[in-house]
Amino acid sequence: MPVCPNPASCPGVCVVPKGGSTQFKLGMQVELARAGTPLVYEPDCEQVHCARFPWPSWPAPERVVRIVRHPLERMLSAYLDGKHLRHWPWPVQFAPNVSFADVVRRVTALPDALVNPHLRRQTAMCGAPPSVPQTILKLEEYSTWRPWLLKELHWADDALPAAPVPQAATAARVAEFYTPELRALLLKWAAPDLERFAYAMADQRA
Repeated sequence: MPVCPNPASCPGVCVVPKGGSTQFKLGMQVELARAGTPLVYEPDCEQVHCARFPWPSWPAPERVVRIVRHPLERMLSAYLDGKHLRHWPWPVQFAPNVSFADVVRRVTALPDALVNPHLRRQTAMCGAPPSVPQTILKLEEYSTWRPWLLKELHWADDALPAAPVPQAATAARVAEFYTPELRALLLKWAAPDLERFAYAMADQRA
């Protein structure tokens, strides 16, 4: 996202669905309005997710900040949310009462292009040229990097919540929903994310 008018003034930000994107966009909405450059809402757009910036898109970012989330928690969060399974515009459809095991098995067997972005591998989104420097911020370490990101974006100190929004996919829920077989399957599928974002393959998240 080109979160300021000039790419020389701030980094582009890539935050994927179920990776803290709603929290970030709501903060951005308030901050840009406070700066006198509010997001633009078309007649068919009432939510921050479909709003557009009040300035032209950048030809390319000079640097990128990526906010990522551990794949085990992110997949479970999308399942618990539910609406991303019901409103699935891709060829794959899920029954209303689909089990978590069925979701994991079907999603991990599909190419990324056929997977809803809320469940898709994070490395398959937010493409940026290899030459563009990237800073990786893990959602699990939000309190550590929040002050740094606010400074990088030239936002007010209260533009983002002081503490992360409570998540449904807690460690207890991860332990409840993931059998050893599902955990191994998900981690094998998510290996590109784990490697690219320096999550340990042996991290049990439980």
